[in-house]
Amino acid sequence: MTPKLWNVALIGGGLLLIFAGIQQWRTNQKPKETLIAFLDAVVDCDSETALELMTPELRERAQFSVDDFDAAWAAPDAAEDAAMALEYEITALDVRRGHATAKAQFRHAETPFVDSTIELQLSSTGLWRVARVDNRLNAAWRMLENQRLSAELRQSVQELPGVNIAQEPVPQQRTQ
Repeated sequence: MTPKLWNVALIGGGLLLIFAGIQQWRTNQKPKETLIAFLDAVVDCDSETALELMTPELRERAQFSVDDFDAAWAAPDAAEDAAMALEYEITALDVRRGHATAKAQFRHAETPFVDSTIELQLSSTGLWRVARVDNRLNAAWRMLENQRLSAELRQSVQELPGVNIAQEPVPQQRTQ
């Protein structure tokens, strides 16, 4: 073999190894990395990244504008204060042959806000994508929100003429 042919073979072999390494890296991507990127995008209201991490089917079904995304995911009364920021915690991740199911809990002002179940699937390109998201308002949040709204309503109608507001019943403790 001539030196020129050796150089071509070495360069070609090197490029082949680089390409194979990139492909291996892409297929070794872990579902947790995709999940964290998706949840970070949700917390940061980065709809572009969140949509990019979804399967084409979910992306098509979502069909929401950036404003709708922000309204759907923004924590109520979000403030600049770090204590009031929306945070998340991944509580479970189960991976099985091309499918993964994760549970996450979003918190606002350190109070559970939304419980999410997120399903991921391995695409034909070897990348994990978010296939389904099921969000449920946390029961504790719902109770606190109802108390807050009740207090606001009571305060707003209190000053109206002819309005009498009954005291909120206090739960009685059982005696044995």
